[in-house]
Amino acid sequence: MKRARSIALLFALSLVIVACSEKAPANDGTSDGEGKLVKVALILPNAKDDFTWNQQAYEGAIAAEEAGSFQLDWVDNVGQDASSFIPVAERYAQEGYDLIIAHTFDYGEPVKQLAEKYPDVNWTWAGSGLPEDLMENVAAYEQPFYEGSFLAGILMAGASPNGKIGAIGGFDIPACHSMVEGFYAGARLLNPDIKFEATYLGTWFDPAKEKEAALAMYDAGVDIIGVCGVPTGIIEAAKEANKGMVGYVNEQESAAPENVLTSVAWNTQLTWETMAKDVADGTFRPGKAYHVGLAVGGIQVALNPEYKDQPNAEAMTLYDEVLAKVKAGEFEIPYIPEGSAEDVQVSI
Repeated sequence: MKRARSIALLFALSLVIVACSEKAPANDGTSDGEGKLVKVALILPNAKDDFTWNQQAYEGAIAAEEAGSFQLDWVDNVGQDASSFIPVAERYAQEGYDLIIAHTFDYGEPVKQLAEKYPDVNWTWAGSGLPEDLMENVAAYEQPFYEGSFLAGILMAGASPNGKIGAIGGFDIPACHSMVEGFYAGARLLNPDIKFEATYLGTWFDPAKEKEAALAMYDAGVDIIGVCGVPTGIIEAAKEANKGMVGYVNEQESAAPENVLTSVAWNTQLTWETMAKDVADGTFRPGKAYHVGLAVGGIQVALNPEYKDQPNAEAMTLYDEVLAKVKAGEFEIPYIPEGSAEDVQVSI
């Protein structure tokens, strides 16, 4: 049974189920010992159609449910704060959900509080970096975007007429810092003399601020901007300035075909299915940091053939070489949660 909720209805009806539709059970390795599908709840801090972080999570979960991988319920627009999250998550725990996905960095501490209160429930949250204090029934799923940004950086360097690229992130946390420096590290592998500029905005969503920061970078000679967490205003700036950018989390080429060089796309369906299968198999515990990365298709980076300035042949050759070696387990993309890519030696 699938139950789609909105946060307004959750509170107005005391979190009562508002819509139901029956789904025939499947047996694909994500069912429990009695043949019942694992029950998964996805909690989103913002709107499920935001064209970025929340939408990619939602669409991946819906795709997994439609594939028969688990039974899903979801709620969006919960907000980032613990006081809004806790009553929603607690109701799911009381209803017997097997896995509760808390889809933002900010839910980490309240998840741990609830995990102690509901030890029979499996919990997971969007950890930034590699959490060291995971609990028996709490896992974190990494966002190895730095692997994708490294590949994107190669393309950025090969498509930059001025030899200058940039990156804009929401907050300077390990997940974003490593992604931002990943752009630079990949670009430096192709062009050691590439110029790079980066800034963090202190917000996850402020299109006006995002656009202002991007336009300032373009005015300073930056040709292409990589993104962590704040793509909306940057897409608009790229179109206005007729410069380049790299899409974040999902494939954003459709928003500006001539201005989005590529996107660091996140296969959330695979991430959710990986954790749900472990719950079904009894291997989710003890909690671990899930790394579903580039090598297995968890992160994808594809060149947009409609981009206005295509990368040079040298960039494309290096891109193909790096991707092949990562998939073969012959090269590990550097993870830089602090400091600069200038301090990291990378060779193929």
